[in-house]
Amino acid sequence: MSFMSRIGGFFTRRSSVNPKHPRDPALAAMFGFGNVSASGASVTADSAMRVAGVYACIRVRSLSMAQIPLHLYKLMSNGGLARATDHPLYEILHLRPNQMQTSFEWRESSVAHCDLRGDAYSRILINGAGRVEALLPLHPDRVWPFESDGRVAYRYFAPDGTIKIYLDHEILRLPGLSFEPFGRSLSPIELHKNTIGNSLTSTEYQGNLWRNSAVPKGGLETPAVLDDPAIKALRKNWNDRHAGPENSGNLAILHGGMKWIDIGMSHDDLQYVELMGMSLSDIARIYGVQPHKIGDLSRATNNNIEQQALEFVVDVIAPMAQRWEQRMTISLLTPAERKIYKIAFDLNGLLRGDSAARAALYRVLFACGALKPQDMRRLEGLDLLEGDAAEQTYVQINMAPLNELLKVLMKKGAPQQAGEDDDSFDQMKEQKPNGKTHLDA
Repeated sequence: MSFMSRIGGFFTRRSSVNPKHPRDPALAAMFGFGNVSASGASVTADSAMRVAGVYACIRVRSLSMAQIPLHLYKLMSNGGLARATDHPLYEILHLRPNQMQTSFEWRESSVAHCDLRGDAYSRILINGAGRVEALLPLHPDRVWPFESDGRVAYRYFAPDGTIKIYLDHEILRLPGLSFEPFGRSLSPIELHKNTIGNSLTSTEYQGNLWRNSAVPKGGLETPAVLDDPAIKALRKNWNDRHAGPENSGNLAILHGGMKWIDIGMSHDDLQYVELMGMSLSDIARIYGVQPHKIGDLSRATNNNIEQQALEFVVDVIAPMAQRWEQRMTISLLTPAERKIYKIAFDLNGLLRGDSAARAALYRVLFACGALKPQDMRRLEGLDLLEGDAAEQTYVQINMAPLNELLKVLMKKGAPQQAGEDDDSFDQMKEQKPNGKTHLDA
Protein backbone atom coordinates (compact mmCIF):
# COMPACT_ATOMS: atom_id res chain seq x y z
CA MET A 1 0.00 0.00 0.00
CA SER A 2 1.35 3.43 -0.96
CA PHE A 3 2.06 6.21 1.49
CA MET A 4 -0.78 8.33 0.12
CA SER A 5 -3.19 5.37 0.41
CA ARG A 6 -2.25 4.87 4.06
CA ILE A 7 -2.84 8.56 4.76
CA GLY A 8 -6.22 8.39 3.04
CA GLY A 9 -7.14 5.30 5.04
CA PHE A 10 -6.07 7.03 8.24
CA PHE A 11 -8.45 9.94 7.70
CA THR A 12 -11.29 7.58 6.84
CA ARG A 13 -10.70 5.43 9.92
CA ARG A 14 -10.27 8.44 12.15
CA SER A 15 -13.62 9.89 11.09
CA SER A 16 -15.26 6.49 11.57
CA VAL A 17 -13.91 5.87 15.05
CA ASN A 18 -14.69 9.32 16.39
CA PRO A 19 -17.77 10.84 14.76
CA LYS A 20 -17.25 14.10 16.67
CA HIS A 21 -14.34 14.86 14.35
CA PRO A 22 -15.63 14.45 10.78
CA ARG A 23 -13.39 14.65 7.76
CA ASP A 24 -12.04 18.12 7.06
CA PRO A 25 -12.83 18.75 3.36
CA ALA A 26 -9.94 21.17 2.90
CA LEU A 27 -7.37 18.91 4.58
CA ALA A 28 -8.63 15.80 2.78
CA ALA A 29 -8.54 17.66 -0.55
CA MET A 30 -4.85 18.44 0.01
CA PHE A 31 -4.14 14.70 -0.01
CA GLY A 32 -6.45 13.96 -2.92
CA PHE A 33 -9.29 12.50 -0.85
CA GLY A 34 -11.51 15.56 -0.75
CA ASN A 35 -15.26 15.64 -1.13
CA VAL A 36 -15.50 19.24 -2.35
CA SER A 37 -17.42 19.54 -5.60
CA ALA A 38 -16.61 21.86 -8.49
CA SER A 39 -19.20 24.34 -7.21
CA GLY A 40 -17.38 24.56 -3.86
CA ALA A 41 -19.93 22.57 -1.84
CA SER A 42 -18.75 19.83 0.48
CA VAL A 43 -20.62 16.70 -0.62
CA THR A 44 -20.87 13.80 1.83
CA ALA A 45 -23.45 11.06 2.28
CA ASP A 46 -25.06 13.10 5.04
CA SER A 47 -25.06 16.45 3.24
CA ALA A 48 -26.37 14.84 0.04
CA MET A 49 -29.54 13.85 1.89
CA ARG A 50 -30.37 17.56 2.16
CA VAL A 51 -30.88 17.61 -1.61
CA ALA A 52 -34.56 16.95 -2.26
CA GLY A 53 -33.85 14.86 -5.37
CA VAL A 54 -31.36 12.58 -3.59
CA TYR A 55 -33.66 12.11 -0.61
CA ALA A 56 -36.62 11.34 -2.87
CA CYS A 57 -34.69 8.77 -4.93
CA ILE A 58 -33.35 6.97 -1.86
CA ARG A 59 -36.79 7.05 -0.25
CA VAL A 60 -38.45 5.52 -3.33
CA ARG A 61 -35.81 2.83 -3.75
CA SER A 62 -35.61 1.88 -0.06
CA LEU A 63 -39.37 1.76 0.46
CA SER A 64 -39.85 -0.25 -2.73
CA MET A 65 -37.39 -2.91 -1.58
CA ALA A 66 -38.65 -2.89 2.01
CA GLN A 67 -42.28 -3.50 1.08
CA ILE A 68 -41.60 -6.61 -1.04
CA PRO A 69 -42.29 -9.82 0.94
CA LEU A 70 -39.07 -11.73 1.61
CA HIS A 71 -39.46 -15.47 2.12
CA LEU A 72 -37.44 -18.60 2.64
CA TYR A 73 -38.78 -21.35 0.38
CA LYS A 74 -38.31 -25.11 0.44
CA LEU A 75 -37.91 -26.89 -2.89
CA MET A 76 -40.61 -29.52 -3.36
CA SER A 77 -40.18 -32.86 -5.10
CA ASN A 78 -42.57 -31.79 -7.88
CA GLY A 79 -40.46 -28.72 -8.66
CA GLY A 80 -42.67 -26.28 -6.77
CA LEU A 81 -41.87 -24.01 -3.83
CA ALA A 82 -43.36 -23.95 -0.35
CA ARG A 83 -42.69 -21.42 2.38
CA ALA A 84 -40.27 -22.89 4.93
CA THR A 85 -42.01 -21.36 7.94
CA ASP A 86 -40.54 -24.02 10.24
CA HIS A 87 -36.96 -22.92 9.50
CA PRO A 88 -35.51 -20.40 12.04
CA LEU A 89 -34.18 -18.22 9.23
CA TYR A 90 -37.70 -17.65 7.87
CA GLU A 91 -38.78 -15.35 10.71
CA ILE A 92 -35.42 -13.52 10.66
CA LEU A 93 -35.77 -12.60 6.99
CA HIS A 94 -39.51 -12.16 6.83
CA LEU A 95 -40.29 -10.45 10.13
CA ARG A 96 -37.52 -9.69 12.64
CA PRO A 97 -33.81 -9.77 11.81
CA ASN A 98 -32.78 -8.41 15.22
CA GLN A 99 -34.22 -7.13 18.49
CA MET A 100 -34.30 -3.50 17.33
CA GLN A 101 -35.69 -3.65 13.79
CA THR A 102 -38.38 -5.25 11.73
CA SER A 103 -37.53 -6.80 8.36
CA PHE A 104 -39.02 -3.70 6.67
CA GLU A 105 -36.84 -1.32 8.67
CA TRP A 106 -33.70 -3.42 8.22
CA ARG A 107 -34.09 -3.58 4.45
CA GLU A 108 -35.04 0.10 4.22
CA SER A 109 -31.87 1.22 6.00
CA SER A 110 -29.74 -1.29 4.07
CA VAL A 111 -30.85 0.12 0.71
CA ALA A 112 -30.14 3.64 1.96
CA HIS A 113 -26.64 2.59 3.02
CA CYS A 114 -25.98 1.09 -0.41
CA ASP A 115 -27.31 4.15 -2.25
CA LEU A 116 -25.33 6.59 -0.13
CA ARG A 117 -22.10 4.73 0.63
CA GLY A 118 -22.01 1.79 -1.78
CA ASP A 119 -22.37 -1.09 0.72
CA ALA A 120 -24.60 -2.34 3.50
CA TYR A 121 -23.23 -4.59 6.25
CA SER A 122 -24.84 -6.77 8.93
CA ARG A 123 -23.14 -8.89 11.55
CA ILE A 124 -24.28 -12.53 11.41
CA LEU A 125 -24.88 -13.90 14.91
CA ILE A 126 -24.73 -17.70 15.17
CA ASN A 127 -26.25 -19.65 18.09
CA GLY A 128 -24.88 -22.80 19.69
CA ALA A 129 -26.66 -25.02 17.18
CA GLY A 130 -24.87 -23.32 14.29
CA ARG A 131 -28.01 -21.52 13.10
CA VAL A 132 -28.31 -17.84 12.21
CA GLU A 133 -29.77 -16.13 15.25
CA ALA A 134 -29.85 -12.46 14.21
CA LEU A 135 -28.57 -9.90 11.72
CA LEU A 136 -27.14 -6.78 13.37
CA PRO A 137 -26.63 -3.79 11.04
CA LEU A 138 -23.21 -2.11 10.97
CA HIS A 139 -22.65 1.44 9.76
CA PRO A 140 -20.70 1.31 6.46
CA ASP A 141 -18.43 4.17 7.54
CA ARG A 142 -17.08 1.93 10.29
CA VAL A 143 -16.43 -1.13 8.11
CA TRP A 144 -13.36 -1.52 5.94
CA PRO A 145 -13.04 -4.66 3.76
CA PHE A 146 -9.61 -6.07 2.99
CA GLU A 147 -8.02 -9.24 1.61
CA SER A 148 -6.95 -12.01 3.96
CA ASP A 149 -5.56 -15.27 2.53
CA GLY A 150 -7.46 -14.82 -0.71
CA ARG A 151 -10.78 -14.11 1.00
CA VAL A 152 -12.54 -10.98 2.14
CA ALA A 153 -12.24 -9.94 5.78
CA TYR A 154 -13.60 -6.84 7.49
CA ARG A 155 -12.04 -4.38 9.88
CA TYR A 156 -14.71 -2.78 12.08
CA PHE A 157 -14.04 0.43 14.02
CA ALA A 158 -16.42 0.23 16.96
CA PRO A 159 -17.89 3.39 18.57
CA ASP A 160 -15.88 2.74 21.72
CA GLY A 161 -12.64 3.07 19.74
CA THR A 162 -11.77 -0.62 19.55
CA ILE A 163 -11.01 -2.37 16.27
CA LYS A 164 -12.48 -5.78 15.52
CA ILE A 165 -11.75 -8.18 12.68
CA TYR A 166 -14.59 -10.21 11.18
CA LEU A 167 -14.19 -13.01 8.66
CA ASP A 168 -16.27 -13.40 5.53
CA HIS A 169 -18.77 -15.87 7.05
CA GLU A 170 -19.44 -13.48 9.96
CA ILE A 171 -20.65 -10.58 7.81
CA LEU A 172 -23.59 -10.27 5.43
CA ARG A 173 -22.46 -7.77 2.83
CA LEU A 174 -25.05 -6.32 0.45
CA PRO A 175 -22.86 -4.55 -2.11
CA GLY A 176 -23.48 -2.06 -4.85
CA LEU A 177 -21.50 -1.78 -8.07
CA SER A 178 -17.90 -2.76 -7.45
CA PHE A 179 -14.77 -3.24 -9.55
CA GLU A 180 -12.68 -4.61 -6.68
CA PRO A 181 -14.02 -7.63 -4.73
CA PHE A 182 -11.68 -6.93 -1.81
CA GLY A 183 -12.50 -3.23 -1.60
CA ARG A 184 -15.46 -0.98 -1.08
CA SER A 185 -18.20 -0.66 -3.66
CA LEU A 186 -18.58 2.55 -5.62
CA SER A 187 -20.52 5.26 -3.82
CA PRO A 188 -22.99 7.13 -6.06
CA ILE A 189 -22.49 10.22 -3.90
CA GLU A 190 -18.72 10.26 -4.39
CA LEU A 191 -18.96 9.49 -8.11
CA HIS A 192 -21.47 12.25 -8.79
CA LYS A 193 -20.46 14.82 -6.20
CA ASN A 194 -20.38 17.61 -8.80
CA THR A 195 -24.00 17.03 -9.83
CA ILE A 196 -25.14 16.84 -6.22
CA GLY A 197 -22.89 19.77 -5.29
CA ASN A 198 -24.65 21.90 -7.92
CA SER A 199 -27.97 21.13 -6.25
CA LEU A 200 -26.59 21.99 -2.81
CA THR A 201 -25.20 25.27 -4.12
CA SER A 202 -28.47 26.13 -5.88
CA THR A 203 -30.46 25.43 -2.72
CA GLU A 204 -28.09 27.58 -0.67
CA TYR A 205 -28.36 30.35 -3.26
CA GLN A 206 -32.14 30.28 -3.04
CA GLY A 207 -32.01 30.53 0.75
CA ASN A 208 -29.59 33.46 0.64
CA LEU A 209 -31.75 35.14 -1.98
CA TRP A 210 -34.83 35.15 0.22
CA ARG A 211 -32.89 35.99 3.37
CA ASN A 212 -30.78 38.83 1.99
CA SER A 213 -32.78 40.08 -0.96
CA ALA A 214 -33.23 43.86 -1.07
CA VAL A 215 -35.41 44.51 -4.11
CA PRO A 216 -34.74 46.47 -6.29
CA LYS A 217 -31.28 44.86 -6.45
CA GLY A 218 -28.19 46.87 -7.23
CA GLY A 219 -26.18 49.73 -5.71
CA LEU A 220 -26.61 53.31 -4.56
CA GLU A 221 -24.35 55.98 -6.06
CA THR A 222 -23.87 59.18 -4.06
CA PRO A 223 -22.37 62.47 -5.30
CA ALA A 224 -20.18 62.77 -2.21
CA VAL A 225 -17.87 60.42 -0.38
CA LEU A 226 -19.45 58.93 2.75
CA ASP A 227 -17.58 57.94 5.89
CA ASP A 228 -18.05 54.54 7.51
CA PRO A 229 -20.80 55.56 9.99
CA ALA A 230 -22.81 57.13 7.16
CA ILE A 231 -22.40 54.04 4.96
CA LYS A 232 -23.53 51.76 7.79
CA ALA A 233 -26.51 53.98 8.56
CA LEU A 234 -27.51 54.12 4.87
CA ARG A 235 -27.16 50.35 4.45
CA LYS A 236 -29.19 49.67 7.63
CA ASN A 237 -31.91 52.07 6.58
CA TRP A 238 -32.08 50.49 3.11
CA ASN A 239 -32.19 46.92 4.42
CA ASP A 240 -34.82 47.79 7.03
CA ARG A 241 -37.09 49.07 4.26
CA HIS A 242 -36.40 46.53 1.51
CA ALA A 243 -34.74 43.33 2.82
CA GLY A 244 -36.76 40.15 3.25
CA PRO A 245 -39.78 38.73 1.44
CA GLU A 246 -42.23 40.84 3.46
CA ASN A 247 -40.64 44.03 2.07
CA SER A 248 -40.15 42.77 -1.45
CA GLY A 249 -41.25 45.32 -4.06
CA ASN A 250 -41.40 48.35 -1.72
CA LEU A 251 -41.03 51.68 -3.50
CA ALA A 252 -37.51 53.06 -3.18
CA ILE A 253 -37.20 56.88 -2.61
CA LEU A 254 -33.74 58.29 -3.40
CA HIS A 255 -32.76 61.82 -2.33
CA GLY A 256 -29.67 63.92 -1.83
CA GLY A 257 -28.38 63.21 -5.36
CA MET A 258 -28.28 59.44 -4.92
CA LYS A 259 -28.73 57.27 -8.03
CA TRP A 260 -29.69 53.61 -8.37
CA ILE A 261 -27.35 51.34 -10.37
CA ASP A 262 -28.64 47.93 -11.42
CA ILE A 263 -25.73 45.58 -10.97
CA GLY A 264 -27.56 42.30 -10.29
CA MET A 265 -28.48 39.41 -12.52
CA SER A 266 -32.12 38.43 -12.91
CA HIS A 267 -33.50 34.93 -12.47
CA ASP A 268 -33.98 34.79 -16.22
CA ASP A 269 -30.28 35.44 -16.70
CA LEU A 270 -29.35 32.76 -14.20
CA GLN A 271 -32.03 30.36 -15.55
CA TYR A 272 -32.47 29.22 -11.99
CA VAL A 273 -35.68 27.28 -12.54
CA GLU A 274 -34.22 25.42 -15.50
CA LEU A 275 -31.09 24.63 -13.50
CA MET A 276 -33.09 23.07 -10.68
CA GLY A 277 -35.11 21.01 -13.16
CA MET A 278 -31.98 19.72 -14.87
CA SER A 279 -30.43 18.84 -11.51
CA LEU A 280 -33.52 16.87 -10.46
CA SER A 281 -33.49 14.96 -13.73
CA ASP A 282 -29.77 14.17 -13.42
CA ILE A 283 -30.16 12.82 -9.88
CA ALA A 284 -33.09 10.64 -10.95
CA ARG A 285 -30.92 9.32 -13.78
CA ILE A 286 -28.10 8.45 -11.34
CA TYR A 287 -30.40 6.22 -9.28
CA GLY A 288 -32.40 4.84 -12.21
CA VAL A 289 -35.64 6.31 -10.86
CA GLN A 290 -38.31 7.53 -13.24
CA PRO A 291 -38.75 11.32 -12.75
CA HIS A 292 -42.45 11.05 -12.01
CA LYS A 293 -41.72 8.91 -8.94
CA ILE A 294 -39.86 11.82 -7.31
CA GLY A 295 -42.41 14.48 -8.25
CA ASP A 296 -41.16 15.57 -11.68
CA LEU A 297 -44.27 15.34 -13.88
CA SER A 298 -42.99 17.53 -16.70
CA ARG A 299 -42.90 14.60 -19.15
CA ALA A 300 -45.42 12.28 -17.56
CA THR A 301 -48.75 11.39 -19.14
CA ASN A 302 -51.62 9.14 -18.12
CA ASN A 303 -50.56 6.69 -20.80
CA ASN A 304 -46.90 6.24 -19.86
CA ILE A 305 -46.87 6.42 -16.04
CA GLU A 306 -48.02 2.83 -15.58
CA GLN A 307 -45.47 1.61 -18.12
CA GLN A 308 -42.71 3.60 -16.40
CA ALA A 309 -43.72 2.11 -13.06
CA LEU A 310 -43.30 -1.40 -14.49
CA GLU A 311 -39.95 -0.38 -16.01
CA PHE A 312 -38.80 0.75 -12.56
CA VAL A 313 -39.58 -2.68 -11.14
CA VAL A 314 -38.00 -4.59 -14.04
CA ASP A 315 -34.91 -2.41 -14.50
CA VAL A 316 -34.16 -1.32 -10.91
CA ILE A 317 -35.93 -3.37 -8.23
CA ALA A 318 -35.68 -6.82 -9.84
CA PRO A 319 -31.87 -6.66 -10.39
CA MET A 320 -31.38 -5.38 -6.84
CA ALA A 321 -33.57 -8.18 -5.49
CA GLN A 322 -31.56 -10.80 -7.36
CA ARG A 323 -28.28 -9.33 -6.07
CA TRP A 324 -29.59 -9.55 -2.49
CA GLU A 325 -31.04 -13.04 -2.94
CA GLN A 326 -27.72 -14.46 -4.10
CA ARG A 327 -25.76 -12.71 -1.35
CA MET A 328 -28.13 -13.87 1.39
CA THR A 329 -28.14 -17.41 -0.02
CA ILE A 330 -24.35 -17.83 0.11
CA SER A 331 -23.98 -16.00 3.45
CA LEU A 332 -26.93 -17.36 5.45
CA LEU A 333 -27.43 -20.91 4.14
CA THR A 334 -25.02 -23.81 4.41
CA PRO A 335 -23.98 -25.66 1.23
CA ALA A 336 -26.35 -28.50 2.15
CA GLU A 337 -29.25 -26.11 2.79
CA ARG A 338 -28.77 -24.39 -0.56
CA LYS A 339 -29.84 -27.59 -2.30
CA ILE A 340 -33.27 -27.65 -0.62
CA TYR A 341 -33.93 -24.01 0.34
CA LYS A 342 -34.22 -20.78 -1.61
CA ILE A 343 -34.31 -17.14 -0.44
CA ALA A 344 -36.45 -15.00 -2.74
CA PHE A 345 -38.44 -11.80 -2.90
CA ASP A 346 -42.06 -12.03 -4.04
CA LEU A 347 -42.24 -9.51 -6.88
CA ASN A 348 -45.68 -10.57 -8.12
CA GLY A 349 -47.42 -7.72 -6.37
CA LEU A 350 -45.22 -5.10 -8.06
CA LEU A 351 -45.14 -6.69 -11.51
CA ARG A 352 -48.85 -7.22 -11.99
CA GLY A 353 -50.70 -4.67 -14.10
CA ASP A 354 -54.14 -3.13 -13.67
CA SER A 355 -57.16 -5.20 -12.60
CA ALA A 356 -58.58 -5.56 -16.12
CA ALA A 357 -55.26 -6.86 -17.50
CA ARG A 358 -54.89 -9.32 -14.59
CA ALA A 359 -58.42 -10.61 -15.05
CA ALA A 360 -57.80 -11.21 -18.76
CA LEU A 361 -54.52 -13.01 -18.05
CA TYR A 362 -56.07 -15.23 -15.37
CA ARG A 363 -58.95 -16.11 -17.68
CA VAL A 364 -56.59 -17.28 -20.42
CA LEU A 365 -54.29 -19.22 -18.08
CA PHE A 366 -57.20 -20.86 -16.30
CA ALA A 367 -58.85 -21.92 -19.56
CA CYS A 368 -55.72 -23.76 -20.75
CA GLY A 369 -55.11 -25.44 -17.40
CA ALA A 370 -52.05 -23.40 -16.44
CA LEU A 371 -53.61 -21.96 -13.26
CA LYS A 372 -55.78 -23.52 -10.59
CA PRO A 373 -58.49 -21.54 -8.77
CA GLN A 374 -56.36 -21.67 -5.64
CA ASP A 375 -53.37 -20.22 -7.53
CA MET A 376 -55.34 -17.16 -8.61
CA ARG A 377 -56.60 -16.58 -5.08
CA ARG A 378 -53.02 -16.76 -3.76
CA LEU A 379 -51.82 -14.26 -6.35
CA GLU A 380 -54.60 -11.85 -5.40
CA GLY A 381 -54.16 -12.30 -1.65
CA LEU A 382 -57.64 -13.78 -1.17
CA ASP A 383 -58.70 -16.42 1.35
CA LEU A 384 -58.10 -19.93 0.09
CA LEU A 385 -61.04 -22.19 -0.73
CA GLU A 386 -61.77 -25.41 1.12
CA GLY A 387 -61.84 -28.72 -0.72
CA ASP A 388 -59.91 -30.48 -3.43
CA ALA A 389 -61.83 -28.84 -6.28
CA ALA A 390 -59.90 -25.58 -5.83
CA GLU A 391 -56.61 -27.45 -6.28
CA GLN A 392 -57.61 -29.00 -9.60
CA THR A 393 -56.77 -27.73 -13.08
CA TYR A 394 -59.56 -27.25 -15.59
CA VAL A 395 -59.73 -27.16 -19.39
CA GLN A 396 -62.57 -26.44 -21.78
CA ILE A 397 -63.94 -29.59 -23.43
CA ASN A 398 -65.62 -27.81 -26.34
CA MET A 399 -62.31 -27.12 -28.04
CA ALA A 400 -60.45 -29.53 -30.39
CA PRO A 401 -57.85 -29.35 -33.17
CA LEU A 402 -59.45 -28.29 -36.44
CA ASN A 403 -58.03 -31.19 -38.47
CA GLU A 404 -59.47 -33.69 -36.00
CA LEU A 405 -62.85 -31.97 -36.15
CA LEU A 406 -62.91 -32.19 -39.95
CA LYS A 407 -62.15 -35.90 -39.77
CA VAL A 408 -65.16 -36.43 -37.55
CA LEU A 409 -67.41 -34.34 -39.76
CA MET A 410 -66.36 -36.17 -42.92
CA LYS A 411 -67.03 -39.62 -41.46
CA LYS A 412 -70.24 -41.34 -42.53
CA GLY A 413 -72.79 -41.47 -39.80
CA ALA A 414 -71.06 -38.78 -37.77
CA PRO A 415 -73.21 -37.85 -34.74
CA GLN A 416 -75.26 -34.74 -35.26
CA GLN A 417 -75.72 -31.94 -32.84
CA ALA A 418 -79.03 -31.76 -31.04
CA GLY A 419 -81.54 -29.63 -32.89
CA GLU A 420 -80.01 -30.26 -36.33
CA ASP A 421 -82.19 -31.82 -39.01
CA ASP A 422 -81.09 -34.81 -41.06
CA ASP A 423 -80.23 -32.66 -44.05
CA SER A 424 -77.73 -30.44 -42.18
CA PHE A 425 -74.67 -32.32 -43.41
CA ASP A 426 -76.00 -32.37 -46.99
CA GLN A 427 -76.54 -28.62 -46.78
CA MET A 428 -72.85 -28.24 -45.99
CA LYS A 429 -72.11 -29.93 -49.33
CA GLU A 430 -74.51 -27.96 -51.44
CA GLN A 431 -73.05 -26.90 -54.75
CA LYS A 432 -71.42 -23.53 -55.22
CA PRO A 433 -71.71 -21.72 -58.59
CA ASN A 434 -68.28 -23.04 -59.60
CA GLY A 435 -69.32 -26.63 -58.96
CA LYS A 436 -67.30 -27.03 -55.75
CA THR A 437 -68.78 -27.75 -52.36
CA HIS A 438 -68.16 -25.73 -49.21
CA LEU A 439 -65.98 -28.51 -47.85
CA ASP A 440 -64.08 -28.78 -51.11
CA ALA A 441 -63.38 -25.06 -50.96
